Amino acid sequence: MIRSLERSSNDISVEHEEIYRQFLCGKLVYRPNPDSDDGKVEMLIADLVNPLEGDFNLAKCEKYPDMDRILMISTGYRKAKEFSDANRTHVRIVPKFVIERDLRDPRTAATAFPYKDIMKNWSEECPFGIFVTWGNWDEMSWYDYLITSTSEELSNNESLYDNWKDSRYHGFMERAYSVLSRGRTRESDGTWAERAKLFTIEF
Repeated sequence: MIRSLERSSNDISVEHEEIYRQFLCGKLVYRPNPDSDDGKVEMLIADLVNPLEGDFNLAKCEKYPDMDRILMISTGYRKAKEFSDANRTHVRIVPKFVIERDLRDPRTAATAFPYKDIMKNWSEECPFGIFVTWGNWDEMSWYDYLITSTSEELSNNESLYDNWKDSRYHGFMERAYSVLSRGRTRESDGTWAERAKLFTIEF
């Protein structure tokens, strides 16, 4: 059962309640075989302690025992470099209104500032964005992003990896990948790409 709206704790304005409800109904889906539902695991956004800023538990995704050491999938945008996130690729699902809200608030505007320049290109028809970055980076403005897909398009069974390939710009993660893969091709490498191909997001 979807938890009730907690506007006071999550600072959800009335105009964004419906989008927040849709976000709470979203789920991360893991399939060890992308062509089959055998072994499928569904992780609901609503089950996160903080649905707007939480980490999915990838340890239950058993195909790769080191899944959560290589890949991190979260809600909310990246705000600071954390020692525990080193060498992990971050895939983040973020409602547009969260970044807009934080840019307006003097208490959080500096933290959200690395995302300011892309907001003018983020359509109102696309309430959720996907951001991909690397935990080793100090610079918060280094990220790849997809902000041009509707919630229906994000839910069309394309993997998170495919969504990354569809992103407006994926030069930053190409650089990280050259370090992580040590010369191997993206398709054959056994790091974040192979793992991200096993996940989809559904709204």
